[in-house]
Amino acid sequence: MNRWRVVVWGVVGLLVIGLAACGGAGGDEPGATDGTTAAGTAAENDNETLEEAAQETTGEDPDQGEEATEGDETTEGEAEGSKDETLEELGGGFVYRREGGIAGFCDVVTVLAGTATIGSCATEPPSILGEVTLTADQSQQVLTWLEELRTFEHENADAATADAMSISIVFNGEGDNEPTDEVIAAIEKLAQELLAGGAATEK
Repeated sequence: MNRWRVVVWGVVGLLVIGLAACGGAGGDEPGATDGTTAAGTAAENDNETLEEAAQETTGEDPDQGEEATEGDETTEGEAEGSKDETLEELGGGFVYRREGGIAGFCDVVTVLAGTATIGSCATEPPSILGEVTLTADQSQQVLTWLEELRTFEHENADAATADAMSISIVFNGEGDNEPTDEVIAAIEKLAQELLAGGAATEK
């Protein structure tokens, strides 16, 4: 009889130990999951804290920095595109510039279809000395050039001497034709005539 009691109590003891072992193993899994979740949350919080600290140090928002960069690029693009903006807005024309020579010229003539502005490049920006109205023939000639010739720049300079003179033309046309030497000479001649007329008017 005592032997059976010992056996029974032994079985009960084994069951208790087995149940305790199962309960401990089952309780470890949620603990591991909770630990992983807590670690992930802590990492996210650390990243947010680092971003906030960087923003407070520089005083800039990364998104705002990108917008500012795009704005700078746009500004640069607009500055490059406005090189001949004045002549384009006025329907085309050309600027004749003469510098140097024995007399020390520094003249600027801006020619449109109907008028010409005479200026001096002795100052920066050039100062305006007067305005000349083109004759009917001169106006028609300028209109023909604007319709036929493409936009171009031309420069003619003497050798580098004390009395060297340079002449430049910036032409804004709407055509496709290349300017010939004869056309460039005619443009220079017209500009000089207008320059002389402006000087006479000023006197």
